[in-house]
Amino acid sequence: MRVEERALRKGLPSAQVVRTGMGREKSLRIAEDIRRRDFDVLVVAGVCGSLDSSFRAGHVIVPSAVSAHDVGSIACTVDPALVQGLRDAGLTVHDGTLVCAEKLVTNKKAIEQHKGSGAIAVDMESAWLATAAGDRPVVVVRVASDSPDQPLFHPGTLYWGAMSLRRLAKVGRVLASWSPQTGDAARPT
Repeated sequence: MRVEERALRKGLPSAQVVRTGMGREKSLRIAEDIRRRDFDVLVVAGVCGSLDSSFRAGHVIVPSAVSAHDVGSIACTVDPALVQGLRDAGLTVHDGTLVCAEKLVTNKKAIEQHKGSGAIAVDMESAWLATAAGDRPVVVVRVASDSPDQPLFHPGTLYWGAMSLRRLAKVGRVLASWSPQTGDAARPT
């Protein structure tokens, strides 16, 4: 979404940020374009929903895998230096897996739909975008904008959303200092 792009650009002013829009179709269309580009590591970043009440709005997930019904499970790279850089920046980081949904639903319905997946987070893009990596590593970093105790359709959503976008900007700053080749991640200022 445009607000996610804006937040990431605050932290990644010189990096190439590609806005995909929401959903499977837009993600697959952009993935086709990304496949033709020259890159070493594909990084997918943005917001997500939490399926686990311990993974709260503003917390970060760096999943070990992302999945969707039509592309299966895709392994992600989890660089310990990146995770530590995120923690050093004051972010709460969770591990686990992320599942993709084709449409936006309430937290209760999302939990019901994905309870057998083992995933702690849900979004509408990561697995489809991850297909663009091919043989190259893919890193996914998502900030929760809601949780089962902080539902998407709630008056607090504006506050949680704004907080999540501020945290996403911080994620961008950490990503800007991270070197996937050396595993370095400096603490952002």
